[in-house]
Amino acid sequence: AIYSSTKTIEKLHKAEKDKSIKAIILRINSPGGAVGPTQEIYEEVIRIDQVKPVYASFESVAASGGYYLGAATRKIFTNAGAITGSIGVIMQFMDLSKLYEFAKLNPQPMKAGKYKDIGSPHRPLNEEEKSLLSSTMTVVHKQFKNDILKRRKDKLKSDIEELAQGQIFSGEEAVNLGLADEVAGLWQAGRKIHTELGLK
Repeated sequence: AIYSSTKTIEKLHKAEKDKSIKAIILRINSPGGAVGPTQEIYEEVIRIDQVKPVYASFESVAASGGYYLGAATRKIFTNAGAITGSIGVIMQFMDLSKLYEFAKLNPQPMKAGKYKDIGSPHRPLNEEEKSLLSSTMTVVHKQFKNDILKRRKDKLKSDIEELAQGQIFSGEEAVNLGLADEVAGLWQAGRKIHTELGLK
């Protein structure tokens, strides 16, 4: 899962600066994670790709943020059965107020700021809070879709709105839809990249 960008970006920078490395394969096996770190890695992959080619190889799962990172690369190789896609945004909260009531617990949070306790488990969300969170998720979902379009607009076989409803695809389906480029494992992808770039 993607919760920090630091280690991945450090490895990318190391590969970028190493003159003996002619291309980079970003090996992805992730169900996604936090939005901010994913966007930071995405930005660096795009920048580095202008200097040194960056490709993606999907292993078992490249979903949500995992797919987001793949979309930043110039070409996506995927295993035929890799779980791919899940282009969407989710927030999850748990209303435990009935459980607290049953256990005779009475949480008494203190806050400064009307919305500071949104999502607290001691009470349900009200309609205004649901609307506020929904609006934020819509903005982030739009960022996700736009970043995919920046790199893959001419490759997609269907409208992004149809592909970005949170559904998952196999790697083979992803290739047929234009979400990925070729079915190939890591080593086959490496050989294809050698041929494509004319490397020894």
